[in-house]
Amino acid sequence: MTPLAPGNTTVSVTVGPLAAIPTTTGRRAKDAAGGIGAWVPYPISPTNPETAPDFSYQVQQFPVELVFTVQPTNTRAGVVIRPAIQVTARDSNGQTSTSFNGPVTMTLATNPGFGTLSGTTTVTAVAGVAKFADLSINRTGFGYQLRATTVQPALTAVSAPFNITRRFF
Repeated sequence: MTPLAPGNTTVSVTVGPLAAIPTTTGRRAKDAAGGIGAWVPYPISPTNPETAPDFSYQVQQFPVELVFTVQPTNTRAGVVIRPAIQVTARDSNGQTSTSFNGPVTMTLATNPGFGTLSGTTTVTAVAGVAKFADLSINRTGFGYQLRATTVQPALTAVSAPFNITRRFF
């Protein structure tokens, strides 16, 4: 027998509540031993045609990695890094884990200029994506890197190196 979901995947199916509705057709279920169950009616309508599956489900893929999908760019000290830095939670298939809506926290991973990261450093992901729109670093340095982390599940990603240059007045 072939499993319906890959190993280490949790599948849950919610059925109900079921209501008694006048019907014109139905189905019988067959068990593993070949026994056939009673005729069970169900409604036919434009939104529930005979060709519709009896039920369907979507396997929820949980994130297994974080990636910087918009990397930090070189900028001046004390100026907001543009474009907004973006971190995406991905599932085991490399797709955005749209079910992830947890907090993502940004810190300095490499701090060559002894700078301070300012702005909103913890952002709640929306459909697997966390956008950090107002981050800045107050001191110059070459080779800064940011670290994004989540707690549940415990994931970490480190950005590409970037530079913070002198502020011009």
